Amino acid sequence: MERDSGLINSKDISLMRFEKQVKTMKSSDFTASDYVAYYSTLAIISTAKGKMHEAEALYLKAINLKPNDPSYLAEYNNVLVGVCRFDDAQKFIEDHFENGGKNYKLLF
Repeated sequence: MERDSGLINSKDISLMRFEKQVKTMKSSDFTASDYVAYYSTLAIISTAKGKMHEAEALYLKAINLKPNDPSYLAEYNNVLVGVCRFDDAQKFIEDHFENGGKNYKLLF
């Protein structure tokens, strides 16, 4: 079950306004880069609200559009850790980050 408590109260009026503003910015002339920014911004909002599964899905959309961007990869990995999917997080690190020494503490 998804928790609805995060860094910010999900009913915070400023957060709600910001989320609404971001969603209204989506347009038919978006480029791939625009979609990456759009999805990752919504993922940040979802993470702050504690909606980790929603954030995971949004980060995956951003990663599919820009698969080699380490910032989105790291943010997605943080979501995996946030929902206690440590095995998935470790596999994700092994698949996407070069870390020959396998010292995962460096990546967290």
